[in-house]
Amino acid sequence: RWSRDVRPQGRQTSFHGDALVLDSMLVIGTDGGTADSTFGEIFAFDLATGRALWKRSTTDGIASDICRSGDRLLAITRADSLLCLDAESGRLVWSFRGGGPLYDVAYRSPAVAGGRVFIGGSDGVIHALDAGTGRVIWKRDLQDRISTGVLALGEALYLGTGSGEVYRLRQDTGVVAARLSVGEATSGPPTPVGDSLFVLAGERSLTCLDISLSRVRWRRAVPDGLSSSRPYLWKGTVLAGSVKGEVVAFRATDGMPRWSHVLGGVIRGIGTSERVLYVGTQEGLVYAYARPALPVGGR
Repeated sequence: RWSRDVRPQGRQTSFHGDALVLDSMLVIGTDGGTADSTFGEIFAFDLATGRALWKRSTTDGIASDICRSGDRLLAITRADSLLCLDAESGRLVWSFRGGGPLYDVAYRSPAVAGGRVFIGGSDGVIHALDAGTGRVIWKRDLQDRISTGVLALGEALYLGTGSGEVYRLRQDTGVVAARLSVGEATSGPPTPVGDSLFVLAGERSLTCLDISLSRVRWRRAVPDGLSSSRPYLWKGTVLAGSVKGEVVAFRATDGMPRWSHVLGGVIRGIGTSERVLYVGTQEGLVYAYARPALPVGGR
């Protein structure tokens, strides 16, 4: 229907985080991709035509998802700064600078709940900010590099660290309510389903935790190595992609392998609909994959 090449408009080379789709607008951030090319922009495109509605330039690229808080947009830069923009115009409303090192490319998107914005830094500190003003409400030093995005669920916050600890904090105070070690550095956003929480651990492990962080329910290896940016949920299964282009599906309840299919390329993202998976690769191919119906008792 349309395409838009943003490279002639700046020095950015990469899209890292998920786009935010609003009623008639798509918003996504770009990143220069290297420490030598840190420039980035946030673009808003008309959903029907691809026309650029506005753009916001940043000296440090965007490596996070774009999140929404009412009529405002939130994104984290590679300099560990949180930007709050007006959704209609792209105007900067406020910003907050964390204390982490510059140009860290770990995935760390913010979370929004109860009028507050939560951001975890690579310096190990998580901040709760007032969504309207950016004022700091509380902060908690976990003394461990935060390596995932922050998940707000109920009255709790979930996040993972570089040493393999997964934390549950209180949203109102930041007090640590529970923690559980998965043994390897976590990445991507913690993903909930029912009373379970899914995380990527290390380079090869998809791990299911009890939502209370009382135990590891199951853990499954992807021998070729994980390449997708997060766990994906589809029809009672948890999906992940490998560096050799294989989509693997495990039953969410107990981790039993359900099916797999080799498509090719390094799989980075998986979109879902009722009947079709949309699989994007690092090489630029997108596959639309319809999973055949399984025979009774079959895999």
